[in-house]
Amino acid sequence: MTDTMMSSSGAIAVRRMLFGLGGILSSIVLGLFLLPYLLPASVEKSIVSSVLEKAFQRPVIISGDVAFSVLPNILLSANNIVVPAAENTELPVLVDIASLQLEVGAVPLLSNVLDISRLSIDQPVFRFSRDQQGRTNWQAYQAANPVRAIRKPDFDWGWWHDLKIGDVRLNDGRLVFDDRLLRHKITGQNLVLRASISRITGADDGLSVDGGMDINGEAVRLQLDLGSMKRFLSGGRMPVIAELSAVPLTVRYQGTMAKRQYVVTEGQVSVDTPSVKRVEDWLGRVFARPVSGGLDWKFRFFANGNRTAFDDIRLEMGNGRYSGNLRLDAGSSGYRMDGVVSATNMDFGALSNVFSGIGWLDGVAGGVRLGWRKASFGDLKFDEGELRIALLPEKQRIELDLIRMAMYGGRASGLVKIVKREGMTSIDANVEVSRINSGNLLAGLRASASLMGDANIRLGLFSVGSSTEEMLAALRGNGEFNIIQGAVKSASLAEHLRVANRDALGFSQLIGSFSIDRGIVEGRDLLLKAEQLSLVGDGLVDLSSGEVNIHLQSLSRAREGSGKNIQKVRPFRMQGTLAEIEIFEEEG
Repeated sequence: MTDTMMSSSGAIAVRRMLFGLGGILSSIVLGLFLLPYLLPASVEKSIVSSVLEKAFQRPVIISGDVAFSVLPNILLSANNIVVPAAENTELPVLVDIASLQLEVGAVPLLSNVLDISRLSIDQPVFRFSRDQQGRTNWQAYQAANPVRAIRKPDFDWGWWHDLKIGDVRLNDGRLVFDDRLLRHKITGQNLVLRASISRITGADDGLSVDGGMDINGEAVRLQLDLGSMKRFLSGGRMPVIAELSAVPLTVRYQGTMAKRQYVVTEGQVSVDTPSVKRVEDWLGRVFARPVSGGLDWKFRFFANGNRTAFDDIRLEMGNGRYSGNLRLDAGSSGYRMDGVVSATNMDFGALSNVFSGIGWLDGVAGGVRLGWRKASFGDLKFDEGELRIALLPEKQRIELDLIRMAMYGGRASGLVKIVKREGMTSIDANVEVSRINSGNLLAGLRASASLMGDANIRLGLFSVGSSTEEMLAALRGNGEFNIIQGAVKSASLAEHLRVANRDALGFSQLIGSFSIDRGIVEGRDLLLKAEQLSLVGDGLVDLSSGEVNIHLQSLSRAREGSGKNIQKVRPFRMQGTLAEIEIFEEEG
């Protein structure tokens, strides 16, 4: 019979091997316990900094004490943590934290479970700043390397498959948003957030984050509820409910998230306020022109990796009603936006702030087609029209191609280029108008309707400045006009020329060309044809004050004896304002 029992020498060898492995494991465990005490302080700080840099995705500076241990739990603490903005010292620090403490279960990590027993972030200060040149402290690192904006697929779905939390909170935080470009500031105090396990979404192991802060003196509450994180990490859909609420404004999101090659998010977003003015009193200027009434904005939001979609947009703002769809795709050279938006009643004034503060469009190329049935800009009224908005970030330019627009009985078309550089905005416009009612147009411009008739106008304008006043003062350009079957409404002019109508001078045609320099319109080659009267002249109109100074005289006397009774008029000057003109005779 063969002896199957292990020989005594073999058993001794196995025992020696087991004792050896036990000694090695004991040495490893003892080393892990002693490691934090054996490492130099500089190495210890470097390890903690490296962990925090991965969390913030930015460089981190720790000026205070640090400590960490590995067993039985991974403990990490650091004081006086600073996340800088960039090398540019003119931009403020992005984040600084008085102290941070983190405790993670070491044994659960062996089974790919992230068990956060404790996370405490004390007295953090978040600073978001944009300077007068449009540079931001939160985009500085990304702007230096735009390729970082492109997300890569996560084929492994991450290494952890479950999340457990204990005491997780943020205490006594502050928030500062300082926009020097638009000259408004938002400050938040007493920021408190706490995370806990909940069943609000129906999942036994759901996660909730609850908290709030005081923003510009107004109490704001934040509530975020998530479904099962384990289900999400295994590829299932997780419900998401988020709400930020204050008395003037409420923002809600309800949808789902799933982890595929990218994190996929889909849901409904709503933004609601009963009064836009109340929000602007609270947060500062939002729109360049006052918007009456409230704002009700709803849309479906979809994000999958480098593609974001805004579908079924429904926006009611002031007197405006809008609908449409937008797409935003990230590429190696930046973002591209495409979409179509239509409006039943559009307020250009309310939307003008989009183009006056275009920081959010930096690096975004593409275009949007915008159509409307009715539109307004202040007191100006427009009928149906269509506009193509082209974004050209490499040229720092927005082009507005006015395909068509009906206004005051006529039509308009043209191209407007808006360039933003170093806090200054320049506008280059070429517009053509045909058969427009000049009297109604002047009334819409809040000018005295002193000129009547159907007008054809060609206009080229250029200006640059940091405000409306600066741009009006720097305005220059040129153009031509031709007005038929109209009248100059001026009793003093009618009386001076002794025409039958004592309130206005009727004419069959008024043509001329003009140039604009620093807001002053200089007319030349003016020709006015009326019954038994022909006048030529030139003059100036100040757009900012409405003052006029125009010289007129009879057409050449060579027509005398031609069979037409042409009235001879001594040279005279029209001086005053568009609302009130005085006549002064001159030598000649």
